[in-house]
Amino acid sequence: MRELTTKFGTLYIEEPSDLRPDDDRYVIEDSKHRWFDYFTAESVEESWGDYENFYNELKEKFVTFEKPDDILDYLGIDAYTISKNWEDLLEDMYELGDYFWDEKTQTYYTKAENGQRTTITEEFILNNEYVNVIGEWYILVCD
Repeated sequence: MRELTTKFGTLYIEEPSDLRPDDDRYVIEDSKHRWFDYFTAESVEESWGDYENFYNELKEKFVTFEKPDDILDYLGIDAYTISKNWEDLLEDMYELGDYFWDEKTQTYYTKAENGQRTTITEEFILNNEYVNVIGEWYILVCD
């Protein structure tokens, strides 16, 4: 994996030696090494000629981005929420009324199902495949 540094966090991208024999894409991972996006090997060859040109262009481009929105725009990724506070993602992750704040315990919970409620923590949110992190920024990606 190679680093793609930005002013607000680091992403990682696979190198040719990282590709599995049956895979034809370079995966970009977020700051927590979770799947974020990809480029096909074919598109890299067609647009950049080779991996080194591709990586160097991304590296130069990403360092100029001022905010996560710039990366999302460049990659063509839509997001519901972008915030430094993971709690800001809850409104777009859950229907109104499907989660609540318990003042007594100072904790978020999902709505009780069969008498069981789930504690919503940062770790719980990060288990959602649509949540990514770049530096201090949490991103809830659209389908």
